[in-house]
Amino acid sequence: MKNTDIQVLVGAKLRYLRKIKGLSQKEAAERVGVTDVYWGAVERGSRNLSVQSLSKLASALEVTVWELFRFEELEIDTEIHEKRQVAQIAHSLLLTRSLGESKMALDVLRRIFETFDNEKKIK
Repeated sequence: MKNTDIQVLVGAKLRYLRKIKGLSQKEAAERVGVTDVYWGAVERGSRNLSVQSLSKLASALEVTVWELFRFEELEIDTEIHEKRQVAQIAHSLLLTRSLGESKMALDVLRRIFETFDNEKKIK
């Protein structure tokens, strides 16, 4: 298991527990001492919480720290996870190019998707 996989799983578990407790992202973030923007990134699996923050959160959610790492009840959609990874790679690639090249790449991508959509209509 890669680090990003565990981050995504922990983020999904935190979202699951937060929703069960009826907390907003902002409320959960305040309980841990991070911004709601950072919290959102944690739930998406793109940022980490420290062990200390995980401990605070477990207390706030009235669960054990161990419970934060039990994923049985989660229905993780691996396709969504893989799409996010592809999007992150594409984003990283675009950041290495000029604005003109990035716009050209976006135009090519749109044309490819239009072709896919047109082929679906024909079938």
